[in-house]
Amino acid sequence: MKTILKGTSIGIANIIPGISGGTVAVILNIYDQLIESTGEFFQNKNKRKEYIIFLSKIMVGAGIGILLFSRVIGFLLADYVEVTSLVFIGFILGSIPAIYKSHSGMKMSVWGILIFCVSFISIAMLAQLSPNTGSEVHMMTGLKGYGYLVLSGFIAAGTMVIPGVSGSMILILLGTYSVVINAVSTLHVPVILAVSLGAIVGLFVCAKSIDICLKAYPSEAYFAIFGLILGSTVKLWPGLVMPAQYGWGSLIIACTMSLVFLVGRSPKKTSS
Repeated sequence: MKTILKGTSIGIANIIPGISGGTVAVILNIYDQLIESTGEFFQNKNKRKEYIIFLSKIMVGAGIGILLFSRVIGFLLADYVEVTSLVFIGFILGSIPAIYKSHSGMKMSVWGILIFCVSFISIAMLAQLSPNTGSEVHMMTGLKGYGYLVLSGFIAAGTMVIPGVSGSMILILLGTYSVVINAVSTLHVPVILAVSLGAIVGLFVCAKSIDICLKAYPSEAYFAIFGLILGSTVKLWPGLVMPAQYGWGSLIIACTMSLVFLVGRSPKKTSS
């Protein structure tokens, strides 16, 4: 049940523009296991059964999260965007100590700082290029349209396993976000299947590359992840000018969420 609930959290994150499913996986301390299970699924026959069981739980949980919260997230982002964004930022910032302690090689160095800066700037610039949610183009019909949905799913899923990179934000850039959200909300099976097909392929292809980086260059990979996670808050930041009905209460909510994570259990340092 724990694993399914973690998968549910990842599923919810994946439908929120600006929130990365990879970031949530890092926060929940299952990122390495998720990447290994997908990246080595076809190569490591001895652990394939273990991978299938783990990934099945994650996929069931993610499916539950997406189906149950797609309408809720749409409502919150439409009517309470400032409060919702600040709560999400609180979750991300509160997870920083746990992420920093996730590897024993996370020590300040010129090389580490350079990697962090490059990844931070890259994801921050990507966030600025993202258009507003309401500007998506109408999807084409027929084989060409569904082919584009498969491609969108491939790119979004391949990038969403990278902490700090939001799969939903990628869908916005590709102009298919509202199409996918509406399909999930109304259970439009053809669209869901097309996106899911591309997502499954993209997930396995990209996860293999990340798995190689985590094992060959673990410290450098975590510095890059650290920068991507912090850079993802740029897209979420709504500014300090709040509507009158919210006041500064939303900032208090965000700070509270940060403190909850700060005092929570941090994962022990590992050497891998």
